[in-house]
Amino acid sequence: MSSSLAQKTAHLKWLRALRSARASVADKPTTKQDCDCKAWLSQQAKKQSIHKPRVLEAKPVELVLLASAAPKAQRDGQYNRRFEQGTADWYHIPVRSLQDYSDKQVQAVTYLAIGTTQAGVAERSATHLYAVASVQQLSRHMLTVEQSGRLVASEEPYWLFELSRSVVLAAPIIDFTRPFVAKLARANDLLHTHSFTALADVKENAHV
Repeated sequence: MSSSLAQKTAHLKWLRALRSARASVADKPTTKQDCDCKAWLSQQAKKQSIHKPRVLEAKPVELVLLASAAPKAQRDGQYNRRFEQGTADWYHIPVRSLQDYSDKQVQAVTYLAIGTTQAGVAERSATHLYAVASVQQLSRHMLTVEQSGRLVASEEPYWLFELSRSVVLAAPIIDFTRPFVAKLARANDLLHTHSFTALADVKENAHV
């Protein structure tokens, strides 16, 4: 009998302790955790991401100016020799000679190939390809002998190309049909075309 009473007493104590623990938990205010917004937004972005097709930006087309050199009799001897040897630092051309092209195209010229005559050969050919360092437009009277081969007192506008370095072409560019011709072409075309006449002109895109 005493054993049964002891068990009931212990059971009642256990119930009271359990109820007391539940009450303390119920009375204790719950603390709300701050939302990690950065992590949440990152997760949402992954869920809602839309895979758009990649847009490839068109690379600018590298242009080369091909032109005939002026008659040697009209230029300083050293100026002429520089073009023959591939050591020229400057090239000038009247703005009117490139009027079929936009100023933007001319200013974007990357390379230059000038058709010159060699000793004993009447036909012009371009043996060197020059890298263009800068392009500017100036009145003719502002050009020095070094830049143009001779001084001319004229207000006519000219394009002046500063040349940085040159390489010898594997195959010279030929077929400069007249004493003076000029055109802009795609530089990549020089890899497979070595004729001035055959090189595609880009003037149809001049004002696009």
